[in-house]
Amino acid sequence: MKSDYVTGSYSLQMPEITSVIKSHFKNYDHNKLVANRFELIDQFKEDFLIWVNSGNLTFSGLDKFPYVYITNGISEFIQEVIPEHGIRPISQPDEYPGYMYKAQICLKNNIKLPNKVPVISLPFYATAEIHKETDNIINHNGLIDLAWASNYKVKKHFDLSNSKYLAYSFSKTFGIQYHRVGICFSKEPILSLEVYHKNNYVNLVGIELVQELMKNFSANYLYDKYSIRFKDICHKNNLEATDSLWFGTKDNKKVPLFNYLYKEYCT
Repeated sequence: MKSDYVTGSYSLQMPEITSVIKSHFKNYDHNKLVANRFELIDQFKEDFLIWVNSGNLTFSGLDKFPYVYITNGISEFIQEVIPEHGIRPISQPDEYPGYMYKAQICLKNNIKLPNKVPVISLPFYATAEIHKETDNIINHNGLIDLAWASNYKVKKHFDLSNSKYLAYSFSKTFGIQYHRVGICFSKEPILSLEVYHKNNYVNLVGIELVQELMKNFSANYLYDKYSIRFKDICHKNNLEATDSLWFGTKDNKKVPLFNYLYKEYCT
């Protein structure tokens, strides 16, 4: 079991996103956030259900999940749900390894994981394509990872009603990975998250920021604006462009575009 299991797949924070963030933080008011935290989180959850369908990949069935939690990206969801619900993730080859890695740690420490749950990233972590097993896993109590669902080329709709878990992160959407803002949906309570959410003890600063970004940019805004330019960057660097904005492939292996984009836009 290696400790360096995750390869970085960062998205670049594009100039218009940075501009809104800088403007937003001029109005930072910690005490107001705390006083209004219940209204803020309730509104965020409502707005997300509408906003997430402003991209090319659209989803129904999110309102069928009785338990919704704000998380530190998707990572916190993984860390909490696997040991608490005894999940033994069943992943496709080349899937995001965070789920399996957490399960291995649990098993190494004699934490039983009796509940086999199929896991799929949508679009798929390694290829940015829709994996052939996606529909099957969605419809059989699967765990659906939507980390790369925004800024995507293909228009397609998915009914997620029959899934057991959904997890979304704003890291790749807006290039705000170090703000650590995510949201997850579950058919069963996740008590280790529930204990903090009763008082909305979550990243309120990040949530308010994401609210502002959702008001200004759709889930496909950056793809619609930059995809042609990003494909040119892939071609210039001998990479194959994918259907996802943020990475290409070489020899059928994923290559994050962050370093190439940084040179293009930030130096």
